[in-house]
Amino acid sequence: MQQKKKTPSDSTLRSPAPLSIPMPGVLRVMPMPDGGLRLVAGEVKMAVIAGNIGNMLGSPVFDLTGADGNYDIVLDASRDDVRNQQVIKMNGGPLPDPTPEQLALPPGYSIYESLDKLGLKLESRKVTLEIIVVDSADKTPTEN
Repeated sequence: MQQKKKTPSDSTLRSPAPLSIPMPGVLRVMPMPDGGLRLVAGEVKMAVIAGNIGNMLGSPVFDLTGADGNYDIVLDASRDDVRNQQVIKMNGGPLPDPTPEQLALPPGYSIYESLDKLGLKLESRKVTLEIIVVDSADKTPTEN
């Protein structure tokens, strides 16, 4: 993830929708009335934001902004992003189809529009990743 623009005194990245930012270090993903999702984070590092965007997209996202400090962020993903599985529900469960009431609402910002409004963009790159694969386990788990 690369940052396109940043004002030195601006330590808050927000989409146009007003919302209270959670306590420092807290991230929440909330359902939106239109069937989309919203990521809200309070005073977190850009690498943490990138990781959570990666979780939403189902692909690794790395912070290449070079931005220091902690940030507040509100990031929306539209119901179309969710329905087209461009954004996955973070608890792994399937999302229900939108209700007629949700479909009557405007669809909201796509995750890419939301990132653009924050001055951020995603770039696809091929990188080498170190991955640990567990082939087997020799010990049987015991109850807690």
